[in-house]
Formats: sequence, C-alpha cells, structure tokens
Amino acid sequence: MKGYKLSMFQLMINTKSENIFNRIVNTIEEYENKLYKNKTKNKKYVKNIKIGKMKIHPPGKLQINIDKLDINEYIIGSIELKILINNKTNISVLLFKNKMKLSGGFVKEFFNDKLPNDEEFNEYVHELSSIIGSIFKVDLEKDQKISLLNSILKMDMIIPEFIKFCKKHFENNESYNRVIMPFTSERGRMCAIKVYPNQTNESVHFDHKGNLQFFGFKSVCKLNKFVREIREIILVNTS
Repeated sequence: MKGYKLSMFQLMINTKSENIFNRIVNTIEEYENKLYKNKTKNKKYVKNIKIGKMKIHPPGKLQINIDKLDINEYIIGSIELKILINNKTNISVLLFKNKMKLSGGFVKEFFNDKLPNDEEFNEYVHELSSIIGSIFKVDLEKDQKISLLNSILKMDMIIPEFIKFCKKHFENNESYNRVIMPFTSERGRMCAIKVYPNQTNESVHFDHKGNLQFFGFKSVCKLNKFVREIREIILVNTS
C-alpha cells in the first residue's frame, strides 16, 4: 500500500535469568559506543548494532540515575539504554529483574512491496531480541506481549469539506466505539478527527490533508484491516 508503513512498536518479554544486573552493567560497559557486528552475521534484518550510553535506575524511579561507581551501594531496579541498529534505527531497551521492554522503529530491510504481517513482525522482534539477549547473556522467553503498534499512511490528498465528511461518515457511526471531532479537544492535533474502533486505546487520527496516524494496536493484521477500512472510506467518498 503506497505511503503506508509501520512506524513504532513497544513490547515486553519475560526473562529466564536471575541476578543479572551487575553482569549486564559490566557487559554494557565493554560494548558501549562501539559498533558490534559479530552477533548480526547472516541476519535478515539486523546487520549491525551499536550500544549507546547506559542509565541505571533504582526500583520504580526512572527519573533518578545511579552512578556506575555506586552500583554496589544501591538496589538496581532497571537498566536503560539506547541501541542503534543498521546505523539508522533507534531502539530503546529497559531491562528489569525479570523482563525486558523494547520500543522503537523498523529497519528499512523490514519493508517490501506488500503489507507486513504478524509473522514478519514476530520474526523481526525475535531477531532483535535474540541479539540483545546474546550480547547481554540474558535468557529470554520466546513469546512477547505487544503493548502497541503504530503506523502512518500518507495519502497525499486534500479531503474537501472535511468537517462535513467527518460528520457524515464518523460522528454518529455506530461501527465505532468513540469519535472525537476536529476542534472539540485541546489535546493532540486539534484539527484532526480521532476515531476509536473499540473500547481500547486503538485509534486513527487524521486531518484534511489525508495524513493518517494509527496508534496503540496489538496486532499487525488487525491494524492493516483498520487501515484498509479508513482508506477505503476516504477514497470512495472523495473521488
């Protein structure tokens, strides 16, 4: 689909390892700010990886940093770091005692001429997490819990009589759980309509320029289905 791509993901993966923090600190220090290729040989998506600066936090206090020289004097609650893959794509890693949170974008190798699916997304995440787990010597569960998937669709078109279009096709449409009309909310893009298809936070936000942002989905295929639905409504009713 032209102009469409996944833009961000966030997920949690449980770890099998215990008492990992001190060992991870030493490992990160060894590879910090160095390009690391050994673990990425023959990978489909991740060609190289660079580990950035590390932050160490006490339990439940991500706003407070513990100096590496003082780690033996504090209880470590989490370790935060940024990772750069393929010299371009940023990934945030937050390691807890028994789980790892990953969030970030997608490498260009992930995209092709067809819509991505859940299998390809799982393959991408598994490749990325397995490399991180291998570097830090952390055993990770195979399954992950997706917190959100976001995407963008740029249609490069103007939707004429935008407010009338929104009223007619979305405002009182019982197919959707909730609709916030343009200029009725002070949060986010005021001029955009925000359509929530169900009782979750999954939504699409778009304005008269036809640039659509999809937020908070838990499945690639479910996201793709909603993208097609909204795109079809716009195309059929503005042609």
